[in-house]
Amino acid sequence: MYISTKQVDLLMSFRSATFLRVWQYIPVAFLFVPLTLAGYVGLSAEKTNAAAGLMNFMRNIGQSVGTSVVTTLIARRSQYHQSVLAEHTASGRFHASIAGLAIRLTRSSLSMHVAQQQALGRL
Repeated sequence: MYISTKQVDLLMSFRSATFLRVWQYIPVAFLFVPLTLAGYVGLSAEKTNAAAGLMNFMRNIGQSVGTSVVTTLIARRSQYHQSVLAEHTASGRFHASIAGLAIRLTRSSLSMHVAQQQALGRL
């Protein structure tokens, strides 16, 4: 995951994204094989079906909980960043920057309304 934080951007190629995804999933084989083996150690042959069912159930529950946790974290961080941006756009400094840029854009033959929209979009 550390490597992916350094290599992922909007300009990366499909090949790079594919290679990165394969590279991330290579260790999964070293995780699930020992876990599955540990789940069957000491079981008789007639209990292996029940053990397989329990292991699949627990894996599904774990995936569901993990997905819920990540979704909640993303939603909370999005709310935080939105509040931070709202604080910055409500400041006098932000409005002064928009006004200054709008004045410069009106000098390049834009109407005041279009210049204000352009300034807001650029900032």
